[in-house]
Amino acid sequence: MKKIIFLTILFVTYVTHSQTSKDKAIIDKVIRKYSEAASVRFDIDYKIKYFDHADTTKISGSCKMVRNAADTIFKSNIWITSNIDGTLYHKYYTPKNFHVWEAFKDTIKKFNPSMGEIWAITGSTDGDFTNMYFVDPEKINRAIADKSNKVSTSHIQFKNSDYLLMTVDFPDHDEITNSWKKLYINTKTLEIDKITFYAQLLDQNQYNEWNLSNIKFNSVTNKELEESFKNLSAGKQIVQYEPPSEEELMPLPGGMPAPDFSARLFTDNKTVNLSDYKGKIVLIDYWYMSCYYCVKSIPALTHLQEKYKDQIVVLGVNPYDESDKQKEKLPAFIKRNNPGYQLAFIDADVVDNYKVHGFPTLYIIDKNGVIQESHVGYSDNYEEHLDGVIAKMIAQ
Repeated sequence: MKKIIFLTILFVTYVTHSQTSKDKAIIDKVIRKYSEAASVRFDIDYKIKYFDHADTTKISGSCKMVRNAADTIFKSNIWITSNIDGTLYHKYYTPKNFHVWEAFKDTIKKFNPSMGEIWAITGSTDGDFTNMYFVDPEKINRAIADKSNKVSTSHIQFKNSDYLLMTVDFPDHDEITNSWKKLYINTKTLEIDKITFYAQLLDQNQYNEWNLSNIKFNSVTNKELEESFKNLSAGKQIVQYEPPSEEELMPLPGGMPAPDFSARLFTDNKTVNLSDYKGKIVLIDYWYMSCYYCVKSIPALTHLQEKYKDQIVVLGVNPYDESDKQKEKLPAFIKRNNPGYQLAFIDADVVDNYKVHGFPTLYIIDKNGVIQESHVGYSDNYEEHLDGVIAKMIAQ
């Protein structure tokens, strides 16, 4: 899919820094407990604030995981129930079948994990429910062994209990700085019932928080998951998911007229149409603020606009950030990234009409309003390639 949240420290009192060996012994017991457990169930309140996003997304629900060594993806069979914006969803995953449905609806969508159809977990916010170390508890030891990380521990009083707080400070990577993760370990139950994560991207930040309750190991079986699915799916129609074809995912082809559309310029809210730029080469860049590779492409597009000046128009069109809260963040975004071309807001139907399935997506349109090329994503030779295409079009 980023603000600092201070809830993490409101009810925490730091007591002392313990000896590393004693703390490592506690951590080892936690890893052993998680590794030896055949299953786990828990309730969860999860929140995430994305980079360059004004609001914090909050989701509540529950998760059941039964270890399955034959599964190469999650090493578990999984049941997720989540409440997203007041709507209840169920997800039931096994290596052979993956079912997703909205409660009280008559249909269930069936996916094929062997064909890679797992994005309803890996690409969904409630998929983060599974990131609580049951699948791979050795990940804790790997974080400790990684010499590029700085790992520290302290003993705290939290929720009226004794906790070991393990903090992992990660090294800076490209523009990502000040990144850390904290594990809250109940020293009596040897359970991780709170996890927080923070990362900074220039002057923006992301924050994740997992709050777990009613954690129970070895209390759920595959039979229980199967029975739950049988009961909840009774009378519903199961529909096999049909992935879009390669042709359906392709952008509009070169050689066809570019569909006209209206856009609202950010600077003055003036409405412009694509047809207003007829007679010039137009680069339409589909982007939004939280898209990392959209931001990476800004310098290249700025250089091209500056190099070719009035011969081309670069128009960055944004379908997602026109809410009042997001628009308030746009001036700081512009100051930080300094795009040297026009930015505008568009309606969602423009995205559909241009068959944009990933961001950034760029269209190159000639002086007659005909699409010449399209590009999805960003690469290191992005500017070089576009420069060559534009130079050739100008020379014709």
